Amino acid sequence: MNIESLCPEWSEEIKEGLARICVPKKNLYLREDGVYEPAWAPVFYNPVMSMNRDFTIIFIHELSRESKIKTASDLMAATGVRGIRMAVEVSSLNEIYMNDIDPMACLLISENVRRNNVSDKIRLYCEDVNILARSLKRGGIKIDFVDLDPYGSPAPYLDSILEVVKPRGFLSVTATDLAVLMGGYPRKALRRYGAYIYKTDFSREIGLRVLIRYIQTQAAEKDLVLKPLLSYYSDHYYKILFSIDKGADKSVDILRKEGFYRYCPKCHYKDTIFQEEFFNKDHMDLKCPICGSKMILIGPVWLGELYDKELTNRLIKDLESLWWLENKKKIEKILNTINEEIDISYYYKTEYIASILKKNVPKIDKVIKCLKEIGYKASRTHLDETGFKTDAPYKEILKCF
Repeated sequence: MNIESLCPEWSEEIKEGLARICVPKKNLYLREDGVYEPAWAPVFYNPVMSMNRDFTIIFIHELSRESKIKTASDLMAATGVRGIRMAVEVSSLNEIYMNDIDPMACLLISENVRRNNVSDKIRLYCEDVNILARSLKRGGIKIDFVDLDPYGSPAPYLDSILEVVKPRGFLSVTATDLAVLMGGYPRKALRRYGAYIYKTDFSREIGLRVLIRYIQTQAAEKDLVLKPLLSYYSDHYYKILFSIDKGADKSVDILRKEGFYRYCPKCHYKDTIFQEEFFNKDHMDLKCPICGSKMILIGPVWLGELYDKELTNRLIKDLESLWWLENKKKIEKILNTINEEIDISYYYKTEYIASILKKNVPKIDKVIKCLKEIGYKASRTHLDETGFKTDAPYKEILKCF
């Protein structure tokens, strides 16, 4: 029998990484504007997220050099592409736990597992993800590398997912509800993430840091310590890789790096304040030091580091050996920009500052050069192509403009 014939009639075989996968035919599920809509297909598959899955492979490859990563999971598997790629592309993995609540997805996963000859590594379940995670915990199963990539917010799944991550293991979390995290729906953000979020000129960083803080808070309830090793924004989603440690005191220490932004909507001045300092009388002043307008509070957010630069350097080197990754150049660009990014908790956008000063928008490299020449650190940020980070006081930035 031709192996192609076992793909359902609404699907076709594609190659992603080293895996061969049956996925929905794009031309059958197009919107009126001609764009493929993954949510309309019988089983969800988003080709745009192939870089997200490439990053998962890179993470496990590199982390397994120093940590014993024998088990991994994708408990919202859809077509099964992520878990199957783990099985095919990462030789150190012995078991991959896969799951989807949709019976049609489970059938497609079974076919894709068979197609790639990895049935000896795959443990497939067809359950609600929260029920399954708690069931695995009751069975004493802990997983070295857990990848959580839901359609939308990860918030409804974190409590149960954190039950199955092994201490000294790793958790990768993806979020696609950026309209909420970046301030489009402040009331929903308060309900979902317990944070006050408003639209600003650096909304992409706010959303990322709100998400990190929320995940860490959920983990702290279980005496787990989540440290971000790498966080990035691309293609309208966030992805964060955490290392996992255990300890009540350690979890409190990590929460001490929470805080707030103070932000002026008029002139875009911004600064940060750690939560423990917040109720100090001097810090309660919300009058903008630049234009005198009333500032707003945004947060709480994570004010610690977003990246482990030692890891990003290793990931860049590791890319050379992973020849099959489709998104190598794009990944390398993100990692190189992250590597050069200075450790400041916010960025500025050139067009916003130029509009305040009623000036033409300067080239970002000229701005960075000017700031360095007067003795400050400055760099681009991967979060925004027109954004830059600097430790220079705002008045010095305005002078450069």
